[in-house]
Amino acid sequence: MAVFAAEDRDSHQTRALDALQHGILDSVHREFSSVEEIYENIRRLGLEPTAREAKHLGRFRASRSFGNPEGGQPFADPGRFLSNFLFWRDFVARYKDALWRPGFWAQLSYPERLLLRRLSPKGTRPFRSGD
Repeated sequence: MAVFAAEDRDSHQTRALDALQHGILDSVHREFSSVEEIYENIRRLGLEPTAREAKHLGRFRASRSFGNPEGGQPFADPGRFLSNFLFWRDFVARYKDALWRPGFWAQLSYPERLLLRRLSPKGTRPFRSGD
């Protein structure tokens, strides 16, 4: 069996992934009556997550290049409030480079959202189904 990258998940990520998998399967079996309902819930999570969902899922890391074992990039990590205002160019660049922009956006405070909209109006338009 080929190995493409070294396993680099820490115990927190492994436990979180296991809990996420079990939670999804339990939830599917208990709460949903149709495939359409499951799809709508997954779609909502991807496009309109709550701040809590975004905070927890945004910590997961993904490699942006094939076979790169280097820690990876978080799905959505907006950084710290004060740093976002002091180093606003880095803040905008992190948003544009985020793997999960709705998750990044959901974690921002109202002033951070205003700043980002002001600095990058086209880049902060909401995703729509037809886009």
